Amino acid sequence: MKWLIAIGSLFAVATVAYLVIWGVPAETTPEKSNKTFDNVVNLPTQLGAAWSDADNPEVDGWDTEAFQGEAKTQLKQLGKLFSHPDEIDSEHLTPLLMEEFRSDRLIPDPFPVVFENADLVVQRWRANETAIPKSDLPLVGVEGLVTALKSLVVPFQKEGESPSSIQSEFKIYRVKSLESGEMETRQLVSLVGSNSVNRTEQHSDWLARWSIQPDGKPRLVALQPMSIEQTKGARSTGLFTDVTAATFGENSTRDRQFLLGLDHWFERVQDQRYSAFIGVSGVTVGDVNNDGLDDLYVCQETGLPNRLFLQQANGTLQDGSVEWGVDWLQTSRSSLLVDLDNDGDQDLVIAIMGGLLLAENTGARFVVKTILPTTDDTTSVSAADYDLDGRLDLYVCTNFSNSSLGNELPSDSADFVIHDANDGGSNSLFHNEISEGNWDFKDVTTEIGLDENNRKYSWAAAWEDYDNDGDLDLYVANDFGRDNLYRNDQVDGEIQFSDVAESAEVENAASGMSTSFGDFNRDGLMDIFISNMFSSAGNRIAFQEQFKPDAPAEVRDRMARLARGNTLLKNMGDGSFEDVSGAAGIEMGRWAWGSMFFDLDNDGWEDLMVSNGFVTTDDTGDL
Repeated sequence: MKWLIAIGSLFAVATVAYLVIWGVPAETTPEKSNKTFDNVVNLPTQLGAAWSDADNPEVDGWDTEAFQGEAKTQLKQLGKLFSHPDEIDSEHLTPLLMEEFRSDRLIPDPFPVVFENADLVVQRWRANETAIPKSDLPLVGVEGLVTALKSLVVPFQKEGESPSSIQSEFKIYRVKSLESGEMETRQLVSLVGSNSVNRTEQHSDWLARWSIQPDGKPRLVALQPMSIEQTKGARSTGLFTDVTAATFGENSTRDRQFLLGLDHWFERVQDQRYSAFIGVSGVTVGDVNNDGLDDLYVCQETGLPNRLFLQQANGTLQDGSVEWGVDWLQTSRSSLLVDLDNDGDQDLVIAIMGGLLLAENTGARFVVKTILPTTDDTTSVSAADYDLDGRLDLYVCTNFSNSSLGNELPSDSADFVIHDANDGGSNSLFHNEISEGNWDFKDVTTEIGLDENNRKYSWAAAWEDYDNDGDLDLYVANDFGRDNLYRNDQVDGEIQFSDVAESAEVENAASGMSTSFGDFNRDGLMDIFISNMFSSAGNRIAFQEQFKPDAPAEVRDRMARLARGNTLLKNMGDGSFEDVSGAAGIEMGRWAWGSMFFDLDNDGWEDLMVSNGFVTTDDTGDL
């Protein structure tokens, strides 16, 4: 039987913010208001001296963090030279270096090509795989670095053109004090630029050694590349073209609402109980009117109408929200367009605050049939025929428990176990029992064992038959707790799910935002990708000896794992998985959100797309 699976995407247009308060000096805590807040750590109302101390790593003994700030400043000076490649010369570089500076070449020659087609060339080199020719080593002094940097920017230039500006970004993710008194750092270096023909990206990992001068400024002693990946594509075509403006055409919603952003609307909506923490509106596509063209449904926060855009024959979108009766104002987190009643058209499922709204497609309009009660703080919804009865059932993920939000902030950070939380909202599975027009769904979460380890601040779930036994299993990506892998089994003739994450070695406690199944190595076994948050600061701190020195090794390992980034789990075929994230090169996905496997270039191999980013200020054009 062909699987019936659908997953609601809640991350495609999401901007999410977390506030983790590790402690504020008592003297800065304001008086409580007339509202009751239990177990709350209050922010200071003014940024006074006490706050400056709390944010000063030198005050609490984190000299390595103080140093990385100074090193980052020096690297930014280097980045300014990439913006003006003609200024890569000894005059501008001398203030950054020691006289005895030594450098390896920063780009190999030859540079191995790992992928090439008509649109894209990918080159990759790692220090443990292929050595840079010894004849090119070392590059000495300031002139050596001039040579190294000019070689690095050659791929961005076109002969006969003036040097083009290159965007740069440095992320220091390791800091180490050496016995010599020098400091050692590892940093990720991203360069992006284009000329009249090509657009090029470089992503490198550099090992740097620094000498701290009497004025406190670090100067480079040595540079060594550990890896570099370069992609080059034709600027005129590119892999994708932004057609947003053309697709929306004369539709005013894009300009009058979407482009204003969530911050604009948060200042204007009345109910911010949940939006104050996260803005998680999602989108889904489906053919609601059976014309062979996919339409677009957009969920929105409270007070803003949900939108249904109908695709026209010319590719533009027409707003059909009012005509189809789906411009609801309730806070909506995720949606699905799926055929729940098996009548040949796609019905609508929306995860609203506190429930799943189910609406029947009548051919020209959606009619609400029922609302299934859930924990308030819904995040995403997925559909699958878990019991093979030919009807789609619904699984909803939730984040905070009902007692954690409302007029209160989350519980005191001192009592909160970020890597192994067990006090989040309860996820739910609803069995589809629609018959003869009666839209009945039964909550079977406890009955079939999905209540095991079920309060993990969940964000997303994916269904797949990972053990090839003919039924669908369930992976749940959790933000603050260990992820779940529920295996679907027959026990005495009845379906029973068991959480086998520990025995299968998939307890990915790393702020899971999304998950996707795919056979990345084409061995017939479904592998698992989980998008997590990469943190350069977390990587620097969690690997220091002074970080939680009295904590058990397991706790230290788990806290370090929180910062590492994305995860790829290879299905071993024996019920277990192997973490191949590092070898696959997928860990550093920045602040990652939604993800999916798909064959980008139709070559038969599944590629991976991961949305990422975190908006903290106006667009600065950074990387």
